Amino acid sequence: MIDRAIAVRAGIAAGIAGLTYLWGWLGWLIVIWVLAFVTDLATGTWAACREGKWSSRALRVGLWGKTGSVIVVTMIGFVDIGIGLMVNYAYHLPFDQQILISPIVVSWYILAEVGSILENLGSMGVLIPPFLARHVAALKTRVGDAGEED
Repeated sequence: MIDRAIAVRAGIAAGIAGLTYLWGWLGWLIVIWVLAFVTDLATGTWAACREGKWSSRALRVGLWGKTGSVIVVTMIGFVDIGIGLMVNYAYHLPFDQQILISPIVVSWYILAEVGSILENLGSMGVLIPPFLARHVAALKTRVGDAGEED
């Protein structure tokens, strides 16, 4: 039984290592964003159904907003690729620059989704520690400020 547990853990670790090799750390950041994205949709729908306020129109408006965030992240990814190509091949810097703006944008969206999830859970009656909501809002502001500085 212990050998099987070790084999399962080794397989999971190897899978994570392989995905990290393929995606890099930005890939994991995007995976976290997608999970937060889906969780926000689920908790928002759940909260609306619980309060008797669910409507297809509200869902459609929310999905349009989510689609817009996917477009923003995709476009920023293309911008990062373009900047990386210009910096690495046109200017021959002594270091390799691949990504610049994408991590800040994706981190901001993750924190926005987490804030929305907390609001949804709060509207369902889940007790949210006040410091948690304040820290998420403060982190979102700090990430936004970091983007302004760059």
